[in-house]
Amino acid sequence: MLCVPIRKLNGWLFGVNPTKVHEDIRETVVKYQEECFQVLHDYWTKGIAINDRLINTSEQLKIRQAVAAKVQGVQRHYSTLYSRLYRRFDIASYKDLPVERLGEALDMIDNAVLSGEYIPKAEPLPTKAISINFPSEQSPYQILPLNDMLNCGWIIQLSEMMGLLTKAAESGTPVIIKSVGRPLQELKSLQHLVEMQHHTLSEFKRLSARH
Repeated sequence: MLCVPIRKLNGWLFGVNPTKVHEDIRETVVKYQEECFQVLHDYWTKGIAINDRLINTSEQLKIRQAVAAKVQGVQRHYSTLYSRLYRRFDIASYKDLPVERLGEALDMIDNAVLSGEYIPKAEPLPTKAISINFPSEQSPYQILPLNDMLNCGWIIQLSEMMGLLTKAAESGTPVIIKSVGRPLQELKSLQHLVEMQHHTLSEFKRLSARH
């Protein structure tokens, strides 16, 4: 078995002949190699190569400042908010956030409801509405796997959406609903789980009555 050191993997991919790969991925290989040319050129001529698809250092600072302003020094809220951010955008670090989703991330941080956060019941109607945007990569009617439901993390976006609606109702803040695909999928999965448990219990009672 041949192995390639991970630090040499990109260089190996750079040398792949596009004419010898499957047609379905040929265009991707060509784009990757073109980007490699640009990266090497920038590194050797400018001293630095920047991934324009991800947020830059100044945009990373905006994320950190938004989180700090939201948590207001409560240490335990830092990990909570960053964990939500990573799950929402499927990234390992805020530095991996695609630049085109920066505005969405800042809105999510600003609208996040944290445990113990004070939400005033009466305040002037703000000029900025609360955005409800929880898209699903799958069909909203597709049932989530049982293991995902049992680990208690699967319902986080449904809970987050309800928190935003509660905040809007108590403060009189206008709401803009863009997408509720993921919360709907979670709700359908919860209903399905309850129906399964009800059916199991009914069957258990029916069999017990025979004895």
